[in-house]
Amino acid sequence: NKTAEGPLYLAYSGSPAYGYRATGEIVAARETVLIAGKQSALKNITAIELPAESIDITGATEDFTQEVDLRRYLPDNISLANSADAKVEVTVKIQPEVSKTLAVNGENLEAVNVPNGFIATLDEVQEGTRIEILGLESELSGIHESTLRGRVDIGAWMASQGMTEPVDGYYQMEVDFGLPERVTVTEPLILLVHLSEVQDAAE
Repeated sequence: NKTAEGPLYLAYSGSPAYGYRATGEIVAARETVLIAGKQSALKNITAIELPAESIDITGATEDFTQEVDLRRYLPDNISLANSADAKVEVTVKIQPEVSKTLAVNGENLEAVNVPNGFIATLDEVQEGTRIEILGLESELSGIHESTLRGRVDIGAWMASQGMTEPVDGYYQMEVDFGLPERVTVTEPLILLVHLSEVQDAAE
């Protein structure tokens, strides 16, 4: 039998307790394991994959650690070179979600993808308008009121409404603040938008 280093490929399933999230970081006490088998079998191994169901983080409120027996997940014809390596501790990092409240400055909101020949006018944002955002502390730390910019995408809104041709009128549209993927706004900010056709000056 020959031996080779097999990297561990880690995965997990389940969701932590309400108000908590997995950060996406998952670490094992070791990153590789020495495996043994025929050269032809070893040649096909790129990693020892732990299926998602091997680690279930359901209900966790802190970093979740579990001991996993690697022997259960070795392909046929492959064994551990050293049986003492069979069990490995795997930790999924869990953090509480936090919230942050930001004042919205109407001057930092704009309409984009406005149809040709039309003007989009955003209703004024009331003084004291705020949004609350949720995420991990590390995700929220870089988001500040002073740099908060919002866009109302007229083209995307029309597509979502099945509107192929713009029509004069007042419409309620959601502001997109371009936040990182995992950061959410608890209550979307909806603005009244006036879509009006540009009048030809020659008329």
